[in-house]
Amino acid sequence: MKLYFAPGACSLSPHIVMREVGANFDLEQVNNQEKKTKSGADYWTINGKGQVPVLEFDNGERLTEGPVIVQWIADQYPAAGLVPPAGKPERYRVQEWLNFITISHGRFMSREAICRSRRVRSMPTP
Repeated sequence: MKLYFAPGACSLSPHIVMREVGANFDLEQVNNQEKKTKSGADYWTINGKGQVPVLEFDNGERLTEGPVIVQWIADQYPAAGLVPPAGKPERYRVQEWLNFITISHGRFMSREAICRSRRVRSMPTP
């Protein structure tokens, strides 16, 4: 497997979870501005959405979106106990939090990018 990631992006949670379960995987860094991988590949050919993360399987199939990848990893390593079994309300609470964190992280990163581009120290939180 290969995880396409970018520092400071939503690819952090799948990266952490893959390490937590002891998965065997490679990493490929993506430059989100240039849409190129560190090895020089055009990232648009890997993910038509142009965003990280992407988890690429050995057969070439790919999963995108952090919460989906985290859920898939947790399902592949049930002994790690990261997610309750399917059908349990607690499992869907985990999914609620995964989605909330993804959306909140995106908002935070957007505010930070605006602050950097405008050379301001901080931006009020809505």
